[in-house]
Amino acid sequence: MVNQETDNYKGVIVCPFCGAKTFVEFGAHGRASTQCRCKKYLVFDYDQMVAIPSKPKRGLSMRFRTTE
Repeated sequence: MVNQETDNYKGVIVCPFCGAKTFVEFGAHGRASTQCRCKKYLVFDYDQMVAIPSKPKRGLSMRFRTTE
């Protein structure tokens, strides 16, 4: 019998600070910057399956806004 809930996952990325686990689905690639439950900012690299600590970038949302 196959467990359908775990078949769609590529692996797990663990936070280096608090040990919180983030499940990664198949088809995920690239990088994403998010805030962990421990309030630290991390860059998740889905290709290498690692979490890289980083500092928050302030004011970037103002730079990329579109005027419609």
